[in-house]
Amino acid sequence: MIKRGLAHPAGLLLFALAITACRARSSGSPATPRAAASPAQLEEFAKLALPEGARDVSVSAHTNPNVGRVFEARFVTTEEAARTFCAHNGLGGAITDVVGLNPKKREYFRVQGETSRRPFGCGSTSTQDRGIQREVFVTLPSGEAAVVHVVAFRLPS
Repeated sequence: MIKRGLAHPAGLLLFALAITACRARSSGSPATPRAAASPAQLEEFAKLALPEGARDVSVSAHTNPNVGRVFEARFVTTEEAARTFCAHNGLGGAITDVVGLNPKKREYFRVQGETSRRPFGCGSTSTQDRGIQREVFVTLPSGEAAVVHVVAFRLPS
């Protein structure tokens, strides 16, 4: 099982692989456009549970010709709930992100306009389905709010 955060060298390598896999275009069938998906669909696919009290939940899904189904989600919760989300979903626990909110992360996690005083992340393959990778990046724009960004996809075989 991969239990590396984005601050760990192996986590950065996995992050780069994920960006490449999710963006690359093959000569096969084209990617499908993003479409709204439900939180339940994300939870079932990624084998994780959104925190109680999560608000402003937005989930989309699309098909990438290289990795298949890709889910992207964003929700707002408290910093404590975001850290618990990382700890209790087999995501390896929260790891402080030393790289911070750079342009590649903004694009990959679709972070728009948020600043963060202490971003952190987590991620791992699902303990229930080793072919599913889940990556999480949390920004803390102000006060008690934590904005959680999730990307989940099937690893290339």
